[in-house]
Amino acid sequence: MRPVLPSTVKALIIANGECGSDDLPDPTLFDVVIAVDGGGRHAERRGIKPNVVIGDEDSLPQALQKKWRAQKIPFCTFPTDKSQTDLELAFLWAQERGVQESIVCGALGQRLDHAMANIALLADVRFASLSLTFVHGGTRVRCLRSTETLLECQGERVSLLSVSQDTLLTLRGFQYLLEREPLLSPTHGISNCIVESPASIVVHEGAVLMFHASLKADS
Repeated sequence: MRPVLPSTVKALIIANGECGSDDLPDPTLFDVVIAVDGGGRHAERRGIKPNVVIGDEDSLPQALQKKWRAQKIPFCTFPTDKSQTDLELAFLWAQERGVQESIVCGALGQRLDHAMANIALLADVRFASLSLTFVHGGTRVRCLRSTETLLECQGERVSLLSVSQDTLLTLRGFQYLLEREPLLSPTHGISNCIVESPASIVVHEGAVLMFHASLKADS
């Protein structure tokens, strides 16, 4: 059974990495809540009932599976031996149903291989239509492509990592400015600071990962 979704769709996607109590937003702000396998544990801890559970169920407690099946929550079950992670399968599910904005919690954590793979999914052009934002411990991570992004919070830290060879950026309102320039090394865009509000990031060519840390995350 497929959840009936509105024409403009916001999704909350809860994965199986680290997910603090402040990472999970109010689920009522979203049209669909997707529990990605063991990410269901985070949802259950916060009393969030997902619209769908996606994954191979190897990290979702049996008792929780039984409870949610009894509540008629749909499961999209995949074999353990597969060529895609559960989170990538969740992104594909969301994309097929027209999701246009996604907050992803639990995408990062102690498993460095999974964290790097999930960051690669965030930068994957296939999923640009999902407008993905990863939330982790007061830091929000997005992939910016050919657009202008305005940031309002003076004093907060922003790091930019290029994910293409032809990236050209303009930065205004930051401690370190660029004017239609590339990032010259992998660390060139690390730890910039918003000094004027609103600050702006214009991506003229290519794409960058933006790590936006709140003042709380830096405290």
